[in-house]
Amino acid sequence: MSNTIFKQLQTPCYVFSKSKIKESYERICSKMKGIQIYYSLKANAEIPVIQVLSSVGAKFEVASDGEFDRVLTAGVDPENIICGLPVKKEYTIQNLYSKGCRYFVFDMISEYKKINKLTNNVTRILRVYINDLIPNSLEFGMSLQEIKEYVSNGMLSQENIEGISFHISNNVNIENFNIVWERICYIFELFNFSKLKSFILNIGGGYRNYAEDDFFLNLKEKIEDIKNKYPNIILLAEPGNTVVNESGILLSTVVGIRTRNGFFDIYMDAGKPTGLKTDNKRMPSYINVINKNKTNNLNKYRFIDLTCMHRPHFVYDLPFAIEVGDILEFGNMGAYSVCLQSMFHVWTSPPIYLID
Repeated sequence: MSNTIFKQLQTPCYVFSKSKIKESYERICSKMKGIQIYYSLKANAEIPVIQVLSSVGAKFEVASDGEFDRVLTAGVDPENIICGLPVKKEYTIQNLYSKGCRYFVFDMISEYKKINKLTNNVTRILRVYINDLIPNSLEFGMSLQEIKEYVSNGMLSQENIEGISFHISNNVNIENFNIVWERICYIFELFNFSKLKSFILNIGGGYRNYAEDDFFLNLKEKIEDIKNKYPNIILLAEPGNTVVNESGILLSTVVGIRTRNGFFDIYMDAGKPTGLKTDNKRMPSYINVINKNKTNNLNKYRFIDLTCMHRPHFVYDLPFAIEVGDILEFGNMGAYSVCLQSMFHVWTSPPIYLID
């Protein structure tokens, strides 16, 4: 899509590249051969994005009733959807089960009992706590001590669960992965999983296409080892961010400008209410002005939305002048942007456009 067409779009809006979505998905599949890839919907749950991924055979991981319904609306078979949320309302279990979901995660014994009470013939996956090993990971998961206790008293065994899972946040570090992997292998021994039994190991999300080749080589070696030991193991993974982030941009129009405290304050029609990333982990990779040539003079800009909070989202030094009416392009805005939109001031949801 050309810059001329960009200038004709209603802003704020998100523009996604179909080809980049497919390319990113196929790349992570290639890097994680031997593992079934389930796209994690929390990264971006827009129906056009889901449909693009479904067209190339993707499967999906959801964590809410609404996400499950989105995937169904996009035409995906329930057999290709798993629910990865460890703690759920009874209604959510009943609702998803009634619509065809047959894969549920638990990390508390009460949740395990809840699933057994409300469903039949489903896949029950025990999520393992790893935050004591990798502190920046999410704190879902059953602790090693609890697992030992429930295996010892027979409450959990290879006969009454169908697999285990773990999730390392932003998973691109070999050392972190190997530390967690040791725990998982130890838990296999605790359960004494049979080589003849078919069971699942879900290695979670956080995987990145940009990770070093050595990371994926290490992963490949670990996968080969465990498949040799347990020939019937089924391996799953749930990448999200790496599939969609580079495929999306945000367009926003400049509404007002003023100079204050050494900055040019740029007021624009996008912001938190429309899902603009606002922390160090969720920054646009670049900022351009549509149809604007760069100069040699750096200007310091603060980007602010039109809510009454008046809190700058981020500061950028850019080699061009910005004017009222300019359309700003924010790069790498495909993940955790649309889905983080708030209803502050009851702002209208930004439209989603797909190109190529």
